[in-house]
Amino acid sequence: MKRRAAALVAAGMAAVAGFTQGPAPRAQQGGEPLTAAWEREVGEVAGLAIAPEATQVAVIDGDGRIQCFAADGTPRWTAAAPGASRLAMAALGRGLAAYAPASPLQTRIALFGARGVPLAPVDAGGPIMSATLSGGGDELVAGTPAGIRWAWIGRGKRKAGSVPLPGAARQVLPGPARSFYVALRGSGGALRARRDGQILWHAAFAGIQEAVIAPAADGHLVGVAEQLAPDQIRLELRRDDGELAWSAIWPGRLPRLRVLANGAVLVLSYEQPEPHGAATRYEHRVAYFRTDGGPRPRWATGGAYTGASFFAGAAPDGSYVVSLDQEPRSGAMALRLVDAGGAKLARYVARAPIRIAAASEDGTRLAVYRADGMLAMIRIR
Repeated sequence: MKRRAAALVAAGMAAVAGFTQGPAPRAQQGGEPLTAAWEREVGEVAGLAIAPEATQVAVIDGDGRIQCFAADGTPRWTAAAPGASRLAMAALGRGLAAYAPASPLQTRIALFGARGVPLAPVDAGGPIMSATLSGGGDELVAGTPAGIRWAWIGRGKRKAGSVPLPGAARQVLPGPARSFYVALRGSGGALRARRDGQILWHAAFAGIQEAVIAPAADGHLVGVAEQLAPDQIRLELRRDDGELAWSAIWPGRLPRLRVLANGAVLVLSYEQPEPHGAATRYEHRVAYFRTDGGPRPRWATGGAYTGASFFAGAAPDGSYVVSLDQEPRSGAMALRLVDAGGAKLARYVARAPIRIAAASEDGTRLAVYRADGMLAMIRIR
């Protein structure tokens, strides 16, 4: 996930109706280059989603126009979801959900089938804080101020239900045995709830902002982070029964988490405070933790001299992480491949600032939208 300024090799690019084969950027010594499989001009974009297997990628603009592309960059379908600006895509592109985040006026989630066929929308009953589609595209789960709203939309049948919670749901993500992990708004903490409304456990916090959560693919581990104080993060790893595996107090703010698919690695993105005289500067960093190694990171990257770093994707087993880096002097942005020991292997330097990035589940493809209106699919491995 790290990018540094470097010149892209532009020779040999072919342009056909806005579609180009991506250039091969210069690799850092010790690794192969990250290359763009394709690029396509898409105009202004507000949201982006990629199928877990990178078979499809979709973008939505500020007017709700959706464009969906196949894995090789060819257009598949277009649709409209007026008012929406966020997307969620199911496995193999079997379904797509479009919604307006946190809008009291836009409470419906637009749904589309595998070929962009509009399906009956689902009303979340209130502002939509988050929405996800199950891998098969047959179940939609949304977090709202009233709790969880879920809808079964598979096989031509509809079934919907609600799960009341002791607070407004900021994040709702799938847990094991058809349960849900939830981060509550405010300082409500995190919990795991069953579909029938039973709260299996609730970790209440005393932080100044709402918690963020990130479960492993099988749901048996979940990372939780909260803003404990203005420049202090509480980071936790919990098991599915709510038992605390380990916790740490970490200097920083605005935490974002990812527990990788096999549960072996937790990645924390955050802003670290760095005092400079009477002022404090905040530097974007990424830290890499082994979940079986306790609250001591194996490595961290980013900072005043190495540039800002944001998490962009990773291998399911944590053998590498892709960071989005910004060069401190030139401001150029790049994707960088970092191995499990923290060694920087390879990079892809973007020709324009990267606005949105989304990775496939196996971490081998990364869809990026750039400020020049281009959508690109980057090959990581």
